[in-house]
Amino acid sequence: MEKEQQRILAKRYLMSLSNDQRLKIAYQFKEMLVKLPTWQQAKTIAITKAMAHEIPTDLLIEAAWHANKQVVIPKTFKSNKMSFYEYQPNDNLVKTNFGVLEPEKTAKMIPKSAIDLVIVPGLKFEIATNYRIGYGGGFYDNYLRNYQGMTISLATSQMITSAPCWPIEEFDQPVKKILIVKMEG
Repeated sequence: MEKEQQRILAKRYLMSLSNDQRLKIAYQFKEMLVKLPTWQQAKTIAITKAMAHEIPTDLLIEAAWHANKQVVIPKTFKSNKMSFYEYQPNDNLVKTNFGVLEPEKTAKMIPKSAIDLVIVPGLKFEIATNYRIGYGGGFYDNYLRNYQGMTISLATSQMITSAPCWPIEEFDQPVKKILIVKMEG
């Protein structure tokens, strides 16, 4: 299947989840993530603010703040470029045309070299090589090209495949680890 077909199916799956299911998954992700030495040692964590149909990331953000970690969230630019900006409790965010919450222009940009861990979003994941299908903008693939820190994606068992069922392209960047919440169905 082509990537766009995989995206459509993956979005349908996410939209089929109830709010209770999403929260349960988010809680399980948090429990798994905070036990990892990578998380515990990280001082600066990059993460997106989840859209309504995605698994919420607020629990992870709050866990990072509670552990006195710096949280940074992405802001996108033309030419599929992205940078991460400091995000603190009560900061105002701006909704993009795509529906993503991003920092205001006044937020402090954090250099790539200062970020210890990037939580990389995705819709579908292939576990043998850790490639992923994102939303198709290429923002994370561009950003991760020269990133030296740790990358982790969070997925449910329904978002996983054991062999690539989409073409892997030269610009695609695999993540280093995928945490999987097992689900029925």
